[in-house]
Amino acid sequence: AQEFCKTEHGDLLIDRAEFQKQHSELQYRLISSALKWVSSNPYRPRFSTLTFALEGVLSGKTQSLHGCLVRVHKNEIRITREFNAVAKTKNGFGGRSDLGRKVEISLRKWANIA
Repeated sequence: AQEFCKTEHGDLLIDRAEFQKQHSELQYRLISSALKWVSSNPYRPRFSTLTFALEGVLSGKTQSLHGCLVRVHKNEIRITREFNAVAKTKNGFGGRSDLGRKVEISLRKWANIA
């Protein structure tokens, strides 16, 4: 997953073509973990909501869930904070203050893969 996921200004970008090649279990884990990370929420979305979201992502639909906006572009999937989720925060990024430096993520741990 490290080869097709990257961060940019607190957003998570996933290569769309590579994401679509992955097994559905990995797709669920990636989307779930991405939503948790971007939203700073320790809990994942409900599975029924996650299933609906993944169907939308695979069919190219932009959607909002878990305090995030999931935008599907031609070549990438961008997961970013929803404006209403951060409108009243001090720094506008849901309390995350590490956005000015490079964010290192171990995608194996991030996606709960051994």
